[in-house]
Amino acid sequence: MTTHAQTKTDDRAAGQVLTQRIQDRVDDLTRPSTTREHQPVWNRAKGRFDHRPHVVEHPSLVEQLERAVGGTTGPSNSAGAYESKPAARMDALDALTSMKAEAARVVSYLLREQPRALVPNLQLLAARAHDLDADDLRYVDALVLGWWGRARVTTGWDSPAWRPHVRCMACDRLDSLRVRTEPLVAACLSCGAAWDASNIGILGNHIQIALADPIDQTDTRDAAS
Repeated sequence: MTTHAQTKTDDRAAGQVLTQRIQDRVDDLTRPSTTREHQPVWNRAKGRFDHRPHVVEHPSLVEQLERAVGGTTGPSNSAGAYESKPAARMDALDALTSMKAEAARVVSYLLREQPRALVPNLQLLAARAHDLDADDLRYVDALVLGWWGRARVTTGWDSPAWRPHVRCMACDRLDSLRVRTEPLVAACLSCGAAWDASNIGILGNHIQIALADPIDQTDTRDAAS
């Protein structure tokens, strides 16, 4: 039997998880990041590959979107991108525009604060997330997932996102889904719906079914007769 105290403890723990997730994703959106990996380098003297550390500095996701709007980020078609640069600029502009409008609206109506520029608005939402009640916290978490996911699949800083030839399961728009595997995230560039590692399996099933070969109705009827 679940006690009232246990329910309050569970709700508090769930709120802490959502608050941390919001803060982490806002950090990705507003702060530069560094990735470290080891690259093999041939050592002629020893006749073997040595693994040397390789450090890459990445601008914040918002800055990557801004650069994409200016045409200064993302691979070109000659490098194997799936979309033209003008199309990529429009996707980035749409992502920035909707993020600015939605963040300003939430800061104004939910936090009762005067909206500012995009990055301060995002950081204010993250800083005040712990003050929100459960319903508002879930709402902001979903919004931030949408912004973060859309920015992740739009920027193309490392490589273009996968573009499955299927309809979005949220808005039914064809060819609007973008998927990245690191981190695992998908987003619709049309309606802004997004999926992360916690629920992307639902979208994966949808894509798998949509891309599957259609059943030959003639063979089905023959087998039944």
